[in-house]
Amino acid sequence: MAEAKGGALRAALSHRDYRFLLPAFAISTIGDWLYGVALVVLVYNRTHSAGWVAAVTIIKLVPYVAFGAFGGIVADRYERRSVMLVCDLVRAALMFILAISVSLTGSLPVAVLIAFLTTTFGTPYQPSTYAITPAIVGEQDLAAANAVSNSVDQAAVLLGPAIGGFLLLIGPPSVAIALNGLSFLISAACVWAIQTRSTGLKGVEEEQESGIKRRLGQGFSAIRNSSEVSMLVVLLAAGTFVYGQELVMLVLISKRLISTGSEGVGFLNAAEGFGGVVVAGFSTRMARTTHPAFLFAAGVLATGAPLALVAFVSQAPLAYALVAVTGAGSILLEVTGLTMLQRNLSNEVMGRVFGVMSSLFVGSQMLGSIVTPLMIAVFSLRGTLVVTGLILPVVIMFALPQLKSLDRASTARMKELAGRVAALGSLRIFEGAAQQVLESMASVMTEESVAAGTIVVREGEAADDFFVVLEGELEVTAVGEVGSEPRMVNSLGPGDYFGEIGLLEGIPRTASVRSETPAKLYRIPGEEFLGATDRNPGMATTLFDGIVARLARTHPSHGPKFAREEAT
Repeated sequence: MAEAKGGALRAALSHRDYRFLLPAFAISTIGDWLYGVALVVLVYNRTHSAGWVAAVTIIKLVPYVAFGAFGGIVADRYERRSVMLVCDLVRAALMFILAISVSLTGSLPVAVLIAFLTTTFGTPYQPSTYAITPAIVGEQDLAAANAVSNSVDQAAVLLGPAIGGFLLLIGPPSVAIALNGLSFLISAACVWAIQTRSTGLKGVEEEQESGIKRRLGQGFSAIRNSSEVSMLVVLLAAGTFVYGQELVMLVLISKRLISTGSEGVGFLNAAEGFGGVVVAGFSTRMARTTHPAFLFAAGVLATGAPLALVAFVSQAPLAYALVAVTGAGSILLEVTGLTMLQRNLSNEVMGRVFGVMSSLFVGSQMLGSIVTPLMIAVFSLRGTLVVTGLILPVVIMFALPQLKSLDRASTARMKELAGRVAALGSLRIFEGAAQQVLESMASVMTEESVAAGTIVVREGEAADDFFVVLEGELEVTAVGEVGSEPRMVNSLGPGDYFGEIGLLEGIPRTASVRSETPAKLYRIPGEEFLGATDRNPGMATTLFDGIVARLARTHPSHGPKFAREEAT
């Protein structure tokens, strides 16, 4: 595992611009986490109110819900490097204003407003980072770059709060806030050094919004129509609800229970992040387990039960250990819960269900932050910790029969698909794809043999399926926008793929594919392929450069819609 990660790092860092993009992303993300800790401490020290802490937590989340799609559109319409620069510089200015305001007046309304604006101006940053990465590293090293970025993101969860906690021990919150402003300036300097430029795409289709609404409605219907799916989604949402409660309670635990002061909340956050990072390292093994329900139940217990024990703890090291278990439990809950959903949902509704879950989970997290001050007012902090910690274990006891049934179904399906999953996983296009995504495609794909001279897809026809070449050689020809005789534009062999442009762009086939020799192909239904790209960002971004390059040969005037949608 370590060797694989080292190989991915070397491959990604072999590209000059990625050597600037990665530290920009890392520094900015770590700064965000340490600033979040400082903001919570600032608010609590000024008010000594769990309600104010909850309010600020919610206000920081609202822009992700309200402006997340808009941030993606900004990343889509304008040159991505420029968007990242503006985001960094505006947020740096806001942080310095906040640091000065905190030092001089300590005005909470100003702090809350700046927190809201900082999150709002940050929404285009991550989509721009993801969108510019393919142009920087190319298709060959894209999976490696995605893996490195994901590792950095996980490490920031641990390092940011720990650094924030240390800074709060040696200075006021304004120091940590100013340091976050400095981190944005350093990030901007790194982005400025990037030479790669991307072209903004105008005219995002208005029907995209209505399509999103339609899919959300279908997703809710799919969840309601299955008691097993409803149970899993409710338990996963309950986990994010508990996380929302923790965001409010950690500062109170540090101040009132373990006597590390409000400044010690950074170390509690770091402990939780540490537990999550450790378990995340085993996510691939967890996804391949034959008994995910057992691990799911363990994740539910680990997410809740330690909080009940924290209520009776007064020693900081023991509190850190218990909070680390909750961090590990939340990752275990998420990975195994999603695995069971993907193994037991029908392919017709899977994409729709996953389309609705991110919004549902953000709402659950916000609700957890909202109700926590009310619970503390009724039950006290210790009572709230006990109630919160026991809810999930009690619920899981009633859900065990259904979990066992899902476990048996998951085990049977995994054994049945093992051979096909291994075959798909060995192909370059699916390198790094999640186990659940491979299983989903393997359950519906067919293996076809075609004779030499067979036209597999014909230019101008409606796009239906996605194809992967197992054996043989195929020729790609196209009339394209020239309108003359067909010309050869590509040749395909084992491990290559075709058919993705028509599906992702929603247009007729842009080329014809003809077998030059007898060939074997995997045929994956288009709807399933599209769902797989939705659920596996790494796979989607791997496709990006291929689409741009292939359209350049046949339809150079076509602005890829897929590029725009990935940015959002």
